[in-house]
Amino acid sequence: MKIFVAVCLLAVFFGASNAAVTRFACERDTMSINCGNHKINVLCAAYGRSVSYSARCAGSAPSPSLSCLAQTSISKVNQLCDGKSSCSVIAKNNVFGDPCVGTYKYLEVTYECVL
Repeated sequence: MKIFVAVCLLAVFFGASNAAVTRFACERDTMSINCGNHKINVLCAAYGRSVSYSARCAGSAPSPSLSCLAQTSISKVNQLCDGKSSCSVIAKNNVFGDPCVGTYKYLEVTYECVL
């Protein structure tokens, strides 16, 4: 997970010519992205949990795992959002798979709006 975050940060820093936006959605919530007349360019996406954000979307019970990432994260968000003016993504195991059973997860997406 730490390697992914580092790679994601580098991609945002070096690849984003517009203002990058990072949004979060807790497990079972829906994330809506709207770029108006522009197109969504997904820079990074992660569904799971990072030890760096251990308090984010904590859920009702302690999470047994604090570092996990669904390998399908970026491909699923790209499929649903990249190149569109708006999209919605549900942060659920049946969309991304379950990278850490029994852990309350969240979706993190960094994107920019481009012409």
